Amino acid sequence: MGYPTGIENIPFIKTGKRTTTIDAHTFPDDIVHVAVGLYSSSSSLYGVVLANGDLYIKSNTGMTNQDAINFRSAYGFTGSWQKFKTGVAKVDTGGPYLHVLYKNRTLERYISSNTMPTNLGTAQAMWDGINSEFVYVKADGTLNNTVFPTNKSYVAVRIGQRGTMALASDGTLYYVYSSSVVQIGTNVKEMSMSGGSTGRLNYLKHDGTVWSAVAVDNPSFAQVTGFPSSVKSLVDVVDGQTYALLVDGSVYRWSAPGAAVATSIVTDSGCISIYGDGGGFITNNIPGKPIPDHIPDTLRVGKRPVFEATINDDVENDSQAFVLQLATNSAFTENLLDFRSDFRIEGWEAFDGTVWDTFQPGGKIRPAQLVRDYGFEGVLGGIWKWDVGPLGTGDKINNAHEQKRNGNYSLRIVAASGNNIGVQQELKGWKPGDKVTLDAYVNITKYATGRLNVDLVAYDANGKNLIDTSGIVVEGITTGFTKISDSSITIPANTKTLLVRVFVDGAPNMTAYIDDVTVLIDGVKKYNKVRYTIGVDAYYGEPLTEGKTYYWRMAAKDGLTGTLSEWTDQQTLTNRLGTSGKCESAADWGAYNCTVITDTTNKVDGNASIKVTATNKNVAAAYKDVGGWKAGKYYVILGFIKNGNAENGARIIPSGPTYSASWQIYDKTKFNFYWCKTAPTTDYPGNLDLGFTPTEAGQYAYFDQVRVYEISKAEYELISVDPSWSGELLALRYPYVDNTQTIQRKTRIRCGTTLALQTKPIKTTAPVDRSVFSKFATLPIHVPAVKRVENTDSRITYSSGGLAWNNINYVDAGSSQGTIAYIAGVAGAWAELSFIGTGIRFGSWLSPWYGLVDVYIDNVLVKTVSQYVPEGYVGNTKQQVVYENTKLPYGPHKIKIVNRNEKADPAALGMSCALDFFEILDTKAPAVLTVQSSNNANDANPTWEDVTDVFLSGDYFRYKNLIKTAPDWGLALKITVDAKERLGPIEIDGFGISYE
Repeated sequence: MGYPTGIENIPFIKTGKRTTTIDAHTFPDDIVHVAVGLYSSSSSLYGVVLANGDLYIKSNTGMTNQDAINFRSAYGFTGSWQKFKTGVAKVDTGGPYLHVLYKNRTLERYISSNTMPTNLGTAQAMWDGINSEFVYVKADGTLNNTVFPTNKSYVAVRIGQRGTMALASDGTLYYVYSSSVVQIGTNVKEMSMSGGSTGRLNYLKHDGTVWSAVAVDNPSFAQVTGFPSSVKSLVDVVDGQTYALLVDGSVYRWSAPGAAVATSIVTDSGCISIYGDGGGFITNNIPGKPIPDHIPDTLRVGKRPVFEATINDDVENDSQAFVLQLATNSAFTENLLDFRSDFRIEGWEAFDGTVWDTFQPGGKIRPAQLVRDYGFEGVLGGIWKWDVGPLGTGDKINNAHEQKRNGNYSLRIVAASGNNIGVQQELKGWKPGDKVTLDAYVNITKYATGRLNVDLVAYDANGKNLIDTSGIVVEGITTGFTKISDSSITIPANTKTLLVRVFVDGAPNMTAYIDDVTVLIDGVKKYNKVRYTIGVDAYYGEPLTEGKTYYWRMAAKDGLTGTLSEWTDQQTLTNRLGTSGKCESAADWGAYNCTVITDTTNKVDGNASIKVTATNKNVAAAYKDVGGWKAGKYYVILGFIKNGNAENGARIIPSGPTYSASWQIYDKTKFNFYWCKTAPTTDYPGNLDLGFTPTEAGQYAYFDQVRVYEISKAEYELISVDPSWSGELLALRYPYVDNTQTIQRKTRIRCGTTLALQTKPIKTTAPVDRSVFSKFATLPIHVPAVKRVENTDSRITYSSGGLAWNNINYVDAGSSQGTIAYIAGVAGAWAELSFIGTGIRFGSWLSPWYGLVDVYIDNVLVKTVSQYVPEGYVGNTKQQVVYENTKLPYGPHKIKIVNRNEKADPAALGMSCALDFFEILDTKAPAVLTVQSSNNANDANPTWEDVTDVFLSGDYFRYKNLIKTAPDWGLALKITVDAKERLGPIEIDGFGISYE
């Protein structure tokens, strides 16, 4: 919780557009921090930090305060902007000081009476206050102010006229006023404080709620309501009476105590200076968090483990750096190891699909291709905007499927009126001076007059076009799709806006298809994965300690602002249905050609499900507004469906945007898991539909546990493509939540993959000729691919008390090992098994007397299975696998079966549940055992001979060695077990040796 440990560039840089101009001065790079302060807002010292670390300073020429005048004179600051320092992360100008926090964490203080700075040590966050107060977080997480609790690790501080706040890494927020400490919040993500005696304290919790209070000695906080959605980020107060919030990429202002309606004050934010408190912000979306390759919890590793992850999307195409942290506690406050690619590139690598490359200097990965939706798969008007003149008679611009190069569509332009028509897209992720190559595939199938153009346009701040190039121009019919390029285009220095355009002009009369329009940055490779190998960088040495357990997590770091993504050890899910996804209130849902009621008999969880019944033959759906489907966003839709009698199947889909989904649900016996994903390319109204296409009125279906989550591009692209992101495994990755919840996914590694021991030499009078070994050991070296766990196995836990099973050792000759466990008439009775493996099976009887059973994997409902067969069924009914999952990531898991006490069919004779066995699937490579023995073990360099095979078989071993250098012969044994990536126990309980 809280800010990550590391350099805090600026806590209120959050989400929108870049700022490069302040006070009519255009800076050579993107701004990441602005500070305004030093004595008063009317006579200020201004500081600006650029993305490349350069610090610019400007001093107001109208300063009247003598200290301020001395300050300006001591350092030669003028009324114009001038570069002062390099390698800077943050600057603060509050009070009579200028504080500079460098990227290497060095903290310096500049004062008016001394031209040499004072080195304050190392820090990760700081905040200038008023009345000469200055508080900062040291590199080890402690504060220079000891009034706060000293048993905490801190990540951020704030100072104002009404006191000081400090945020601990565990999410606890403290407030100090007049030396009195008050705990004012828990599970806090960010906080802010206004200036002035009537200012406010504000904080943002991890669940997206904001709390505010007038800053009195013991503040009473109230939740702020009225915002359009959960708050992503909180910025510091712009004036004494209001504060700004960033919601879905916009800046909002709130004023008046208690509940209020937020009013948007900035949508394309530049820079807001916060006078008095010092600071300001630009707006910029943070990158999506990296998606780590699966590492099982408590995995054994050596001292040089590798952490690999898929790179996620950044909306603005900003470059990304990456952070890996390890610590010996889950709060990441003890023995913290912090590896940042933009601090040191050694050990960091990036994968382009073929080879792993060392990170380039600077430690950031840039996007290689700037055009979004380059294949025109999305509806026009979203990412691609309309350009040039209006459509005339016979003119058309749309997505076409009859002529395409890749994907489902291309762009079709039909020009018949002579008007100039086309589309354009603003590009992001470029830098002035970049050389780019513009490529496009064009197919002109009908031509009379005019030109087809694909070009780049660069505008400066005054709207002047800076690129003097004709781009790609095509006249005449082509033979199929033809690639045409315009290479080595240099983006001019003063470029503010860069567009790619596709249009026709010159009195056009043609039909043209365009596909795969790309703008590639020359010399930049497209990377999709990153990895870090611990121990490669000599700067850190060998930081892992043998025998210790470490928690680990990764994050992406925005190359523009330095803001971190969410950490990989947590997952914040916001169900856009709020609590309506529980399906326990019909009033939450609209009805289209149907009736919508709740049903308390057919349900997955909770009290009820939603039953949708068609009133005619038209599409029937219960619908709910989810706040709109936004262009450029990615969504996953999940839920459970039981078909009543809808002949065409039932589904859960977005209203408007295209989507891909699992098969419609036809099963009428039980609830089935269903998924759908959508990536709108234009904005749509926000309904979600639970429905079907009936063949007649009266058909119906049930829906339950429905959720709609906004996800990242990388996640979207993995769904249904990567086997571990498919089917029921999606239920594990995206469990049901109401509103917004943060799920902790702590992952640990254990340093030390080997168990090694060596006996002391046994003195012998002659060289040992042969030996026989015996052992008592638990070794994961012979791991069966399938391991059956019988119903009577003590590792299975059964519910008891009022949920007790009738018999867990019922004798039946046809069952596995001759027994089963069964339960009759008790809803909620359960059986549970924890296991380590890559899959699991649940085996049972099939019978007319048996009903429905819920299957949970890792505490998430994944499927409802049936144990029912009709009377007279002639197939095999014993030792039948009723549930199987073969795609679990290797590691510790848990399966739980729960009796629903429901019939699978009206004709069923009962609704009991039976458990015959579980089968654990394990495809992970086994550990490696090596046993060596020496008959000259007293030598300085003994001769060790491999005796592994006979150690395992019990056979004898005949030694080859017949020489020694020591006075005495000696017999010894050396045993080494390399666990590789096995999670099971490694134990050598005992062994024996006889020799002659």
